[in-house]
Amino acid sequence: MGREFLLLLIFPIVSFGFTSDSFIYHPGVESVVFEKDSVFTVCRWNRYSCQTDQARVKVSSFVKDSESNSLTYYYIPSKGRILGQGANVVWDLSEASPGKYSLTVGVGNDGIINGKTITKTLTVSGCPECDPPRFCPSLSILGPKGTIRPDDAFIVRAKVEGIDKSEITYHWTISSGVIAAGQNADQILIRTAHENVTSPIEVNVEIGGTDPNSNCVTVVSEGFPITK
Repeated sequence: MGREFLLLLIFPIVSFGFTSDSFIYHPGVESVVFEKDSVFTVCRWNRYSCQTDQARVKVSSFVKDSESNSLTYYYIPSKGRILGQGANVVWDLSEASPGKYSLTVGVGNDGIINGKTITKTLTVSGCPECDPPRFCPSLSILGPKGTIRPDDAFIVRAKVEGIDKSEITYHWTISSGVIAAGQNADQILIRTAHENVTSPIEVNVEIGGTDPNSNCVTVVSEGFPITK
């Protein structure tokens, strides 16, 4: 009888010899709900069409037993930024271009996420009514104010105003001399020839990148006299 009693005492120790950490419960995210499945890009040209509110979505995260656990909600967006904190936040995609973007949600503490995470995607669509205004640039050619003599080199520049110049291209032609540098830039270096004693050098620039439907002036000319 004494031997059987001893075995009964040993058995529960062997069968249930776990540390207290084995019973720590780590809640994970059960679900994530977006207020809507898609948002629009912001229209920069028209304040009545597709503004910032239409590029934002409310996000609600659900965690089991969240009230009985002190949790931090972590949001990792592939684009945009998160406004607010906790279970209910706003995902701001006002700076995003059209495309699909993801948001991963988890909970934990001190930067450590415990339990399950959930990743959901959202579509950013182009604003359906956002035509950019059509502007025509002002275009002129600027050159040296001093006297140009035969065999001199001088710089002329295309002055473009009233339009985004990042898409503008340049093509230069001259009546005589040589374009020594800058053919595709907004300024060129012209080297005169000895025969340009009395004839001015006619400089022409044509720009590209403007709206073809706007009928903008894209070619200008300027003459630069050569003084002997």
